Formats: sequence, structure tokens, C-alpha cells
Amino acid sequence: MGVLAASYERETDHQDPFYFNDDSHGTSVNIFGPRLAYYYGKKDSKIMPFASFEFDILTSDFYSDNATRIGAGVLFQPKPHLGISFGLDYLKLGKEEKTTNIMGVLGLTGILY
Repeated sequence: MGVLAASYERETDHQDPFYFNDDSHGTSVNIFGPRLAYYYGKKDSKIMPFASFEFDILTSDFYSDNATRIGAGVLFQPKPHLGISFGLDYLKLGKEEKTTNIMGVLGLTGILY
């Protein structure tokens, strides 16, 4: 399962003392979905490259959609069945035609073999 929670705040710095519109706001985004990955190497390998696919449900304060992610990276496996993954994912939002999002991924990974 993949889970991602992200938030941001944006503030506008106005020097005009008569500007009363508060432009500062923020939002949070949650992504949750199943992730399938194929790891190349033997199960006793400490470092294994991988390719992955994920289908997500994306929710935020003002938007909800589905997303498809494909990615690749490297898994460091300090103990059997447990790893730390580093990689890049390409994120395609469901109905959006002109979105290109590449995101870095870092996480704990449980491995079934």
C-alpha cells in the first residue's frame, strides 16, 4: 500500500499598508492506493533495483480524483522482508490531460518472497 500526505502554505508579502486582503492559505493532499513492484535480484541481496505501478485515490480540501503512478528506484534491504526504497515516480492524474508530475519517493517497504 502506498500512502502519501502532503501539505503546503502560501503567504503573500505585501508592502502596501492599505492592502487588507489576506492572501495566505494552505491545503493538504492525501494519496492512498495499492502498489505493485518487481524487485530485481536475489532475496539475500542488500541492494535491489525495482520497477513499480500504483493506482491511487487522491483527496484534498477542494479536489478528489484518481491517479496512476509508475516508477523505478533502488531498495536497500538491511533485514529480510524489510527495506528502504528510494526512487522516482511519474504521476498521471485521472481526467487531467496536461499534467506531468515527477516526484521523489522514499519509504519503508515490506517484501514478500
